[in-house]
Amino acid sequence: MIQRIAQTYCQMSSLITGFFIVFAFLFGIRSYFFWATVSSSLIAIGLMLVTAVGLSVITYTLSEKLRLFIYTKLPIPSSTCSINSHTK
Repeated sequence: MIQRIAQTYCQMSSLITGFFIVFAFLFGIRSYFFWATVSSSLIAIGLMLVTAVGLSVITYTLSEKLRLFIYTKLPIPSSTCSINSHTK
């Protein structure tokens, strides 16, 4: 049972990370209206893109740390799944 949960986690963790990154990027895109109220429209577009990319990078970093933390808690991580080569 635990082995099956671990395999499911390995298959789904990257997908969930991807959804988090897309959600963070779209949340950053929605910041345009805030930036448009405090600056001109061309600067607001640039600040919106910086916000969206910044939120995506932060989300990716935090979700990777969480994923690697959970990966170390798996029963037999090397036989369960292989995440990326940089995790070993």
